[in-house]
Amino acid sequence: LAKRKKHDGQALFKRPERGLKFFIARAKNQRKLDIAAKIAQKLHSPAPTVISDTLPFMKIIFSKEKNKEKIDKMAAELGLGEEEVEWLTRQSF
Repeated sequence: LAKRKKHDGQALFKRPERGLKFFIARAKNQRKLDIAAKIAQKLHSPAPTVISDTLPFMKIIFSKEKNKEKIDKMAAELGLGEEEVEWLTRQSF
């Protein structure tokens, strides 16, 4: 036999957690991906490049700008909605 003595007790089975972790992480980052896709389309740039290079600057611009009209104009040019502008303005660094 492969074992010398029999295992006492019951085998423990639990739900797979890996898929759930992927789902939760994707849900957290979905808004960022949507915003990056819209900006990438307007800038003719790939979305991963926008996420790494452009989005941090966009967050700074949107959070530091006091003039609401400038923010609205930039958002209109990039095709961003109110919720996406809100997400950009409330992001911390």
